[in-house]
Amino acid sequence: MSYTLASALQLSVLNYGITMAAASSHENFFESCPASRCSEGGPEIRFPFRFQSSSPSCGAPGMELLCSEQADTILVHPHLGFCKVVSIMYTYRMISVIPIADSKCPLQNIITTNLSTEVYTPYGEEATLISCARELRPKSQVHVAGPISCLSNRSQLSYLISSVQFMNVLPLDCMVVSNGILIPIQFQNTDTNLNETAKGIIAFGEIALRWSVPNITDVCQECEIGRDTVDFTLKLGKHSANIAPTMASAKLRPCFRHFAYSHVKVIAATSSVGTFLVLSIMVAVVLCLALKSKNDEEIHLKVEMS
Repeated sequence: MSYTLASALQLSVLNYGITMAAASSHENFFESCPASRCSEGGPEIRFPFRFQSSSPSCGAPGMELLCSEQADTILVHPHLGFCKVVSIMYTYRMISVIPIADSKCPLQNIITTNLSTEVYTPYGEEATLISCARELRPKSQVHVAGPISCLSNRSQLSYLISSVQFMNVLPLDCMVVSNGILIPIQFQNTDTNLNETAKGIIAFGEIALRWSVPNITDVCQECEIGRDTVDFTLKLGKHSANIAPTMASAKLRPCFRHFAYSHVKVIAATSSVGTFLVLSIMVAVVLCLALKSKNDEEIHLKVEMS
């Protein structure tokens, strides 16, 4: 019984030491890596993102942002260059950006650029770029956007059509130019009119990127969803969401804790030294008493046998 008690107490000591150290590290993480913004109305920057000037431990690898002189939030995309961050949706692991570089035809720039990186992949509703010899006059604008002036001329007019639209309903003088163009989904807008949702990518080259850093960002997304920060419904191609404007840091702690704990295993083993030593002494005393008790029993048995 004494050995069992000693073992249990020893395990409790180890667990307590690690827990206290990890808790202390979590608090230090929040102090060292607080959520922030480039401007009052700008997107909130927090884990897994970090400012380029902050410690690498404040964010996931490859997810650095910076502030421009105009107080815009900037993402440096390997292929698009400097991009202005329009919004960050942590629950969906999605960031919307607009390339800063001037372009006579932003949509053409997006179509011809490789948008995928080690961290980011493009995301959205698929559309197809078509070219027609005459103006389209659809009964509904739900699946059609255009004509797109920078891609059109006197003989050909360019349009974006939803990929769910069947080509056989289009005039025979229309031809496909490019497939798989991703239109950012407007989660906060239930309007599925392509002529509206495609305005950003046509006029400014706005795109949506999903981020992924294995074993880090997936855990954070589970945390975001688990804390009831969003009510997301996806039915019959209609998207609607009620996204909390700002998430309290307390709700984010499980996500931060997972990341912080993976960075403080060594610290956890060496922190809270004073408390650990005191409890270790208690374990030692219990072990000594247990050994003494067993020794006394053996002596007593020897005396009886003699």
